[in-house]
Amino acid sequence: MGEHALAAADVEDRLRRGLREQLHAILLQPLGVTREAAVAISLLTFAHLLVSSLLGVFFWLQLPAAMKSHIPTSESEIPLDAEITVDS
Repeated sequence: MGEHALAAADVEDRLRRGLREQLHAILLQPLGVTREAAVAISLLTFAHLLVSSLLGVFFWLQLPAAMKSHIPTSESEIPLDAEITVDS
């Protein structure tokens, strides 16, 4: 295989990977991490963030229904002209 074909294959390989995966590969290379392991770390990190975000959205959407009884009504709110004192 010629040098040109190897360079074209490298460019094609880089195009298949995303920016996040390339950055992980570049940043972890000085630590001796292989490109494949860096891509795996990148994808695992992405999966962790995705699952955490989806769980957060689920709980956030469920919160208003569960907290309806704790929402203050207009009678229980502090009037705007009331003085606020701080005990020291």
